Amino acid sequence: MGFYRLLLTLLIPLLTLMGLTRVARGRETRADFWQRMGVAPGGLETGARSIWLHAASMGELASAESILRLMLARDPELHILITTNSTTGRALAQKWQLPRTQARLAPFDTRWAAKRLIRAWRIAGLVVMESELWPNRLRTVAQADLPVIVLGARLSRRTARGWRRFTWISRPLLADVRWLLPQDKGSRRRFRSLGLSGDRMGDVTNLKALYTPSGRAGPDEALRNAFDRESTWLAASTHPGEDQMILKAHRIARESWPELTLILAPRHVERAEKIRGLAEERGLDVAQRTRHETCETGGVYLADTMGEMPVFYELARICFVAGSLINRGGHTPFEPAAHGCALLHGPYTSNFREIYRRLDTSGGAFQASTSKDIADLLLELRDGERRSSLAHRSAEICAQSGSPEPIVARILSLIAA
Repeated sequence: MGFYRLLLTLLIPLLTLMGLTRVARGRETRADFWQRMGVAPGGLETGARSIWLHAASMGELASAESILRLMLARDPELHILITTNSTTGRALAQKWQLPRTQARLAPFDTRWAAKRLIRAWRIAGLVVMESELWPNRLRTVAQADLPVIVLGARLSRRTARGWRRFTWISRPLLADVRWLLPQDKGSRRRFRSLGLSGDRMGDVTNLKALYTPSGRAGPDEALRNAFDRESTWLAASTHPGEDQMILKAHRIARESWPELTLILAPRHVERAEKIRGLAEERGLDVAQRTRHETCETGGVYLADTMGEMPVFYELARICFVAGSLINRGGHTPFEPAAHGCALLHGPYTSNFREIYRRLDTSGGAFQASTSKDIADLLLELRDGERRSSLAHRSAEICAQSGSPEPIVARILSLIAA
């Protein structure tokens, strides 16, 4: 640990210069810079207490939303400090508008920055998401006799091999963890092999399975009126290589179902203009969310905003879960299923292998590998009864995957101990 601290100390001038460069180029504000340096103002009044939840960015943070909402409901005196490595993650937390919650950029992993946050925000415990195990942060919290909790912990084979070579970091790191919830069986085995005892580990839990619609604002009236949900399908979180296949499938299906409308939501919104060009090359009418354009029936609505996926789930009855037509492992089926979407997906589903296996074998989702496959399934789901039946089955199977209640109860008991 001493070498890690020395190395980080030597890197601080470089990190500071990088931060100032981002400010000079307009990528971040001065307030962002001071948050990363750990010296931005803010804190809680005497008597209050906070849970500090840290996540890397939007994806990791999104899986914690149901847990955060339930914690705040269960303990009306509790405050939450959310830190993220990215400005997009912070923006997502701010968009939730949770009561008694503040969101900031995470400071660099120095002990003095962690101590300052603990004092200023009256931290009662640290919850970290997935693989955000920063040594100084964890050690500082643990030495203050506060619980360190890891949710959705992920440890790949490659990372585990590295940890075995650098036990001078991994051993004290795991010693600081009070409770860890692994996200898959492989991660659980690897954490055990590195010395984390079974009594400090919970059951294997995929946090994305705990998703429930939050009840926050969905589509406004004008947007909802612009789409007939029963003849709208959504391609959610597409990657390069998938957009062309989705657009081709839409063209094929529309020949027999002319009123079918596509909402295409790219995983990375900066690709929107390129996707628009691909659609126009194929003779498709395109409307773009950020341009405030109105989508024509049978056209393509380019959903190029961040943090609005629940809005688009509410506008479409059929959802093709992307990241699965190419080898990206597929994205979550739990969110679209919870919003009443009938599920389609591609062959690459390693990120959610077990739930997709259950969906496919129990009639809760259909798999497609080509544009024609997708088009054929869309036309099969033109039948309203068939479409409703699949959406119901999708929701039913995904809802069987767990509840945030036991997790929240354990967290609250640990910070109260």
